[in-house]
Amino acid sequence: LEVTYFDAYVDGDAGQTLFLVDVTNTGGANAEIFFVDLFIDDYQPQIGDDGDEATILENLGPGQTEYADFTVNEVPDYWEWWSYVILDTSQDVTESNENDNITGPLEVWPP
Repeated sequence: LEVTYFDAYVDGDAGQTLFLVDVTNTGGANAEIFFVDLFIDDYQPQIGDDGDEATILENLGPGQTEYADFTVNEVPDYWEWWSYVILDTSQDVTESNENDNITGPLEVWPP
């Protein structure tokens, strides 16, 4: 599993931040079910940590990409956020490389 796209769009007028996360199964087997955790403003989260937001992806076949987008009802105020995504936080999917499941930091700037 790999995050192939991670970006954020801040809408200060709406008071929301949209995080776009594309997840691709780069392996050769079906990924039955796994969590995608978003850490809005964190300093180096670890595998197994619970994110500020989370979603579940299911039945992601080899070579397939799924979108795990998040809308957060807040925006960075004065300082930038350091955002991360962790795939398969519960390590439900057997992978040959578990070390590439953390993506970030993504700097998200105030509007």
